Amino acid sequence: MGKIENFRKVMALPEVIQNVELTNKLKDVYTDYLELLDENKELKGKLKESEEISNIKRNAKIYSGFYTLADVKDFDGEEIPFCLNCLYEHGKQIPMLFGVVESGLQDLMTGRVFRDNTYGYKCNKCGTKIAITTNKKGEK
Repeated sequence: MGKIENFRKVMALPEVIQNVELTNKLKDVYTDYLELLDENKELKGKLKESEEISNIKRNAKIYSGFYTLADVKDFDGEEIPFCLNCLYEHGKQIPMLFGVVESGLQDLMTGRVFRDNTYGYKCNKCGTKIAITTNKKGEK
């Protein structure tokens, strides 16, 4: 922060000389300088985020509707599926969850199955659903 300290020293000079107009101009320049510092920090953050997303896109193994990364695994050593839609539409790396993506229909009295549960991956951010398997009739 040496640059800011130098700026403060320069700002103190007009007060010693007692030049009000120069003091006001320097305050305006100082305010602009601080705004530019904030903008620069924000832009560097966006650039870093963009580079990270670009790196993910280069290293991703793309499947139908999701992607995996070789170096990102769960506790069982399996690759974690991430939402392809969120990566390209929102620039976010969102893991997908495995479970029921469409509930089946079953008569509670007789146990007769009219429509099986459909299992697959679901993204909780964008709502993308990818069907993987369905139960066989009679499985619970």
